[in-house]
Amino acid sequence: MTVTLKVNNKDFTGWTAVSVRQSMEAAASSFSLGVAGEWPSNTGSKNNQVLSQIQSINKGDLCGILLEGETLSTGFIDSANPSYDAGSHSIAISGRDATGDLVDCSADPGQWLNQKLESIAADICKPFGIRVLKNVDTGQVFNTFKINEGETAFAAIERLCRMRAVLIMPDGKGSLILTRAGTARASVSLERGVNILSASGQSSDLNRYSHYTVKGQQQGHSGISSEEVAGSIGQYRDKAIKRYRPLVLQAEQSTNNISANDRAAWEANVRAARGLKITIKVQGWREKPDGQIWRPNRLVHMKCNWLGVNHDLLISAVNWTYSEAGKISTLTLVPKGAFSLLPVAEKGA
Repeated sequence: MTVTLKVNNKDFTGWTAVSVRQSMEAAASSFSLGVAGEWPSNTGSKNNQVLSQIQSINKGDLCGILLEGETLSTGFIDSANPSYDAGSHSIAISGRDATGDLVDCSADPGQWLNQKLESIAADICKPFGIRVLKNVDTGQVFNTFKINEGETAFAAIERLCRMRAVLIMPDGKGSLILTRAGTARASVSLERGVNILSASGQSSDLNRYSHYTVKGQQQGHSGISSEEVAGSIGQYRDKAIKRYRPLVLQAEQSTNNISANDRAAWEANVRAARGLKITIKVQGWREKPDGQIWRPNRLVHMKCNWLGVNHDLLISAVNWTYSEAGKISTLTLVPKGAFSLLPVAEKGA
């Protein structure tokens, strides 16, 4: 087992419990590390030697988490918690990527004219020392964009991304990456009896409806009647929901009947996709012994007759752990459509 916590250019190893999590739905990777030793202290014990060393770690220290030499989280120590009882003593360390500050902190006031998404996002992140990367085309420039009073930095960037149907994720190295769902593929498949240790499925219609109606207004211009300006409407029927369950939504921006229909269909399809979630445990942290570490936002083919699955799914989150059970990767799988995005128009566009 090789898990390294690098703090102020010093390496700390010998952890007995490790958990590192990265998700497409979280702005920052998170981690927790722990080690326990005997009590009274035995200076010859390896664990006690580790405990003695990590007492020098402090809250707010700059740090990085490396699993088998690969960096999975780069940020700061949030907490260092010592504890003991009659037979043992331990210390637990936890923290997040530097991108967590974007979630916690307000953005500096600002306004931009005729700038692209990545340029505005980079300006918002600059005071925090965070870079913005991209692996997709982010579309046309924004005519104008302004920070709302009291808006957090991440909320502002997320608002930008919604207008261009772009996802925003941490890269584990202290930067944000602008991307879209399923831009890469795992090098192996997941199959019952081959590499799946355990699996559980969640299939729910709780947030699904039979009839979707989207109502809104469209901007008036020549050729549009006052009745059309007053109200546009879109509808979609989800035939998989047999009983009558209607949902009426107000469009977030000016819309016409065609756009309202698209929004109603999108709402139904995304809710259907998010109703399926599968949790898989596999041995090790890599897709194969000499391969890549499991990562979110990769498509993977899963075959399991017990869960009724034989198709591609999207890895939406990965939790890498180490304990008495050894190295385990817990993967959260969802249909790719769960992260389908519909562009939201700019105000005044």
